[in-house]
Amino acid sequence: QMIRLIDQYTKTKRYQMAVTTGLQTLQPVVKALQFTDDSSGNFGDVIQQLLSQIHYAISSGAFSWSSSEQTLMLKQMIKASQNKIYTDWSDWKFELLKSAILLCEDEKRFHIMSQHLQLLEAPLQPASDFMNRFEFSQLKIVQFNLLSIRQDDQAIEEFLQQNLHLNAIKEIAMEQAIVSQNFDKAMEIAVSGERDHAEYPGLVDKWRIHQYKLHKMMNHLPNQKELAFQLV
Repeated sequence: QMIRLIDQYTKTKRYQMAVTTGLQTLQPVVKALQFTDDSSGNFGDVIQQLLSQIHYAISSGAFSWSSSEQTLMLKQMIKASQNKIYTDWSDWKFELLKSAILLCEDEKRFHIMSQHLQLLEAPLQPASDFMNRFEFSQLKIVQFNLLSIRQDDQAIEEFLQQNLHLNAIKEIAMEQAIVSQNFDKAMEIAVSGERDHAEYPGLVDKWRIHQYKLHKMMNHLPNQKELAFQLV
């Protein structure tokens, strides 16, 4: 019922109401998930739908909001992401922050988000256990998205190089190189990805698949065949 209400808000262009209602609905659903067997995936599907509705409402409404309205909405999104219910569900916290980045083209709001992400980063250092490493990696993706808002190629490149040891950032760097048609650089990243994860067969295969696709782009048929045999 709430999902239909949020849809109605977006259809009538009441985007701020859609975001607020989405956030208010999301919290009890996530909280209920902590005490419920969700083997059917029903709760997870509802949460993903709510996150999508929130993202859509912000992307559709932000251009028509005043600067002060955008700032208030940004602070509302940040506050919502800080709720303790996301302690064990950090991926959804970061999804909220990714949506909030749509509001950060303005210098003031960019600074607000940048400072918040820095505060989140501090307790994750050093990234010693699995959860810390996962959250640190997710945080770096959000920071990359924030930098991308500014379209500052030099700052983006410096950020990618500084964080190239992270698997998720390595993939982003490879994709950036492909977009720039710098296939040699993309291949170098893909090969290093395989080398850096030699002890994890699943990740090795993933990086070999990237190499296979790159060889295909570059019409390197012998290399394609060799990798195809390795992947069988």
